[in-house]
Amino acid sequence: MLELFIGAFIGACVAVIGVVTFVALLAAGMALVRAFVLIKLWGWFMAPFMLQFMEKPPTLTYPIAIGFSLIVSMFYVNKTTKSEKPGQDFAIALLGPFTVLLMGYIVHLFM
Repeated sequence: MLELFIGAFIGACVAVIGVVTFVALLAAGMALVRAFVLIKLWGWFMAPFMLQFMEKPPTLTYPIAIGFSLIVSMFYVNKTTKSEKPGQDFAIALLGPFTVLLMGYIVHLFM
């Protein structure tokens, strides 16, 4: 009886460690994805705008303004609404940075 209890306890501990490790790796992966998107947006929109300071007074064009708003949107988190479907929040968190990157790429093409 004691061996069965010890085996179940060890199995539960391994399961908890596995879940904690998975969540930690997932959070680190999402942080890397968001960092990649921010680096790309910064290079496409902020760097050219800041280089204008060295040559002449900067002008804010529509593509750069859209790029600024995309960069700011990466820092905004809307926690006021809860989704009714269990995986919807996860899907939004996963696809959100890629959607912003795609929109930024399309706007970058018009610069």
